[in-house]
Amino acid sequence: MNNLLFRIKEYFRYYYRADTIYSTDSHVIYSFCKEVLDDTRHYYRFSHIQTLLNQLLEGKTLIQKTDLGAGSQVHKNDKITIGKIARTSASSPEKGKMLFRIAHWFKPDGILELGTNLGVSTAYLASANSKTLVVSIEGDPELVSYAQRNFQQLKLENIKIIEGAFDSHLEAQLEDNKFQLFFIDGNHSYDATMRYVNTISKKMTSDFIIIIDDIYWSEGMKRAWRDVNTDSIFNLSIDLYSSGIIGRLAKLRMPVSKTLIKSKYKILKLGLFR
Repeated sequence: MNNLLFRIKEYFRYYYRADTIYSTDSHVIYSFCKEVLDDTRHYYRFSHIQTLLNQLLEGKTLIQKTDLGAGSQVHKNDKITIGKIARTSASSPEKGKMLFRIAHWFKPDGILELGTNLGVSTAYLASANSKTLVVSIEGDPELVSYAQRNFQQLKLENIKIIEGAFDSHLEAQLEDNKFQLFFIDGNHSYDATMRYVNTISKKMTSDFIIIIDDIYWSEGMKRAWRDVNTDSIFNLSIDLYSSGIIGRLAKLRMPVSKTLIKSKYKILKLGLFR
């Protein structure tokens, strides 16, 4: 099936089953909906990051993009402009604000991101708390260079970029740092996603959350999302369509699995038609 048609079909399925803040009896899910999904507060950092993103979207500089795929194989693509990378790969403002709000809501001791790209999502995560270290791994040296400049422009000093393949650095980072929030935004394949999630979850001894980007990007990612949800180590699962959240929280007495959407997008679940 064509990937675009697949994603459209999956969105309608998601929308049909999605609940809102008015359809939950879990305190954790209610809190998540209130402080993440339905929170409309504007933080000053949002404007700074948006200004940067606007500049990136207009970028004419050509770079030789390098992708590190499975097995750390290097694939050289044709040269591409920074603007095109920003349009096709950088996190949207809506997704970035969601990442900020998740970090603000969860208050992790540390954050690990797989896939820096131009650093837009990293900036949102780091802006939630200037005292929280955000480590981001990126395999493309040119993107690493651009991201570092972007962080300097935003005056974000709580970010550390590691250049290299995810598989080459993930385990060492889990040993050396105290992370509780993870954002997987690279190598969108079944095998890689399962490998990253399993590596992370086996190392965790306290509360943690993993955000998996683009869970309906392909049949393989949909299958990965389905399969990680069968692991009994997790007692929290939230399907947001654009991403999926899995984790383990000690305060959850019973496992919770929900498909959620902003309340403004689903009027029939505003609590008016019970």
